[in-house]
Amino acid sequence: MYEPIIITLASETWSAGDLLRGTVDVLQELNDCSELKVELVYGHCGSNWGKVTIADAILGKGAIPGGTSFPFEIQIPSNAPFTFKGQGYSIEWIVRATADVPLALDPKAELAFVLLPAVLERPDADEIDRFVGLSSTPKEKKKGKLAETLILILLSPFLILFLAIVIVLLPIPLFYFAKKKVVDTRLRDFTVDIPERPLLLGEWIPVTVRFRLKKAIDLVGLRICLRGTEDWRTASGVKGQSSSHSHNFHEQVNEKLTDTILAVAPNSRRGEFEYKTYVKLPTHGLPTLSSTDVHYDDVHYDLITTLDIRGWPDPTVGKRIKTLSAKVTEPQPPPEVESAPKLSPNIVFLNKGVSAPAGVDVSTADSSIWLWIILPTAGVVAMACGALDWILHPMFVTWAKPALVGGAVTVVVGLTGFFYKIYG
Repeated sequence: MYEPIIITLASETWSAGDLLRGTVDVLQELNDCSELKVELVYGHCGSNWGKVTIADAILGKGAIPGGTSFPFEIQIPSNAPFTFKGQGYSIEWIVRATADVPLALDPKAELAFVLLPAVLERPDADEIDRFVGLSSTPKEKKKGKLAETLILILLSPFLILFLAIVIVLLPIPLFYFAKKKVVDTRLRDFTVDIPERPLLLGEWIPVTVRFRLKKAIDLVGLRICLRGTEDWRTASGVKGQSSSHSHNFHEQVNEKLTDTILAVAPNSRRGEFEYKTYVKLPTHGLPTLSSTDVHYDDVHYDLITTLDIRGWPDPTVGKRIKTLSAKVTEPQPPPEVESAPKLSPNIVFLNKGVSAPAGVDVSTADSSIWLWIILPTAGVVAMACGALDWILHPMFVTWAKPALVGGAVTVVVGLTGFFYKIYG
């Protein structure tokens, strides 16, 4: 098939941050061309197929004789997502040339190429600043839709049952909120520090975990998880509705301080805990993409740090990691890790079953909160069932009164134990 316009590139593969060079050849004469334009475009396939124009350039206009060549140069952004095919969606790159001819079909041509991640010698601050300083990718914005449906509750014979269910379920969010606060009595200021700058694929990330220990805790372990995730949406078949999907393409879990009791050292009001370690971004991982880049789709890395405390809610800190569309040149050896006992002189570290030194209080390490969350909830359920039976069957209250009294006693005992475990 004869093509009036063809595109030639200097190479079939390019890297993020490169200056793309090529030529547009007009093989057929264009008598009245409003403009001859070349565009740098990437296409994404996820929630739906779409194309995003990164940059363009006007090569000519007016009468263009056949056989004319137009060389061009277009800067590829440093944060441009490199070519990949994931489980949820993929990224493809093309160069498109279009001649706008009035009252006629516009001749055009497209040529695909492969975009690779840039290769930097090392994560040097000056080199990264230079790399990031290249032009950035424009973002697409898509407005979300507000919910349009309101559920109307009509008075009916089921109203009493509905209210009873609400009464039964009400303690659950209340106690869920309360259990998140109990950790404050054991430790405070739980933070995780990582570099704020964009990182390279294959780079070792320094991670510092800190908190202030107030009372002894029994650690199942300190868990540090680096997770790479693809999130995307697909149409559900109903207009305006979609289904969400997620796929973890990378997961690295480091478990530290397993089965260890941490206690405040004698003559210290609280212990300053600090631990330094490293996690490595995958060398052949995917580029990070925000939902504003490709509609509702997302590719991201998260560092999730969890203190798994036996018998207590587990405090967790999450950090979103931003990567460059680049990777390190050579594999890097793992850096040395500084131990928590060395960095935390005001904390005593004990293995399970080992007696505590004199003056070290480890009594709170054996306490559990879960029983005292279950008891009040069970008491409220018993009271709600008794009250419901009394309302529906006022002539038959044989077990309704014992349920009300027993439930009330259970709630009082449970709440007393709950707050004693927290503040005792």
